[in-house]
Amino acid sequence: MSRSNDAHDRARQLIVLAGPEALSQADQTWLTTHVETWRLVPRLHRERRETIHALRGIPIAAERSLVSTTQMTVRRRALELQRQRERLWLVSISCIAVTLFAALTTAAMWRVLGGSANARSWRLRSGKLRSWFSA
Repeated sequence: MSRSNDAHDRARQLIVLAGPEALSQADQTWLTTHVETWRLVPRLHRERRETIHALRGIPIAAERSLVSTTQMTVRRRALELQRQRERLWLVSISCIAVTLFAALTTAAMWRVLGGSANARSWRLRSGKLRSWFSA
């Protein structure tokens, strides 16, 4: 839970559970400040939006070298992110393939060995396979 929600929950508790005369001076001050702060939020949001809009309208002059360096850095980062996504895609596909292969192999071995009743024969066969691979 975020601090904002904690503050809202505290304010609700103070309002609902305690009457005005039951609140301490510190709680009354905190509650008044909290309520006034949240009444200002829509106005602050509108002012922030207007400020951003005004700042975007101001032309900014920059040296050609700064612009080209920034563009090159942004393109390099975009290429790096694209390669990272491609590698993630390959890793994901590999994990899916390994999982499917393991499931199919397990099912096939289970069918070949006839379930857990032939576990002893499986151990004998695996021992033969190991000796065959190590030779």
